[in-house]
Amino acid sequence: MVPWILLLLSGLIILAACIFMIVAAFRVHIGWGLAVLFLGPIAGFIFLVTHWTEGKNAFWLWVLGNIMMFAAVYLLPFSELEKLRGFDPQPESQNESALPVPSFMRESAATVETEASPPAAKEGESWWGKKKASTENATASDAPASGARYVGMQVDAVLKQLGKPRAEMTVGKQKVFQYPGLELISEDGITISRQKALGGR
Repeated sequence: MVPWILLLLSGLIILAACIFMIVAAFRVHIGWGLAVLFLGPIAGFIFLVTHWTEGKNAFWLWVLGNIMMFAAVYLLPFSELEKLRGFDPQPESQNESALPVPSFMRESAATVETEASPPAAKEGESWWGKKKASTENATASDAPASGARYVGMQVDAVLKQLGKPRAEMTVGKQKVFQYPGLELISEDGITISRQKALGGR
């Protein structure tokens, strides 16, 4: 408690010394007063050198305030000095890993991990094998029905129904569309005129 009182008194004494120095400078000349008021320590030092008699009382008061301030700082505990400097000492064992993690960060990390991990496969089956099998099934399901008849249908309607062909060839107006197990031929490019089954896919 005593160091804090000394620190407060020293600040008040230094403030009073500055005010006395400004008043003494104005008493000598208004120019000196303005110089000490706006230029601070530089003009104050020059005023002391040139007018020691007028400014010595303010100077000794300033010296007394600084002595009290150094004494107060010397008497303050180390922890209080660190707080004054803006540093809050913490035990070395405490690190960043001990800091609490906000709940929204934990939820975001769990969501990213779930999206990044591949779907679980059955026992004895790899994820790649499962993906390959599903791709083959999708390809087989996209194949046109073997008994379907497309002759006489519009080309646009057939393409909309069967999707993009595996191969497409155009010779003049004639167009040929190949699907798994099926070939469609349009003589005029508008209507399907022939179709034939293919032996292999």
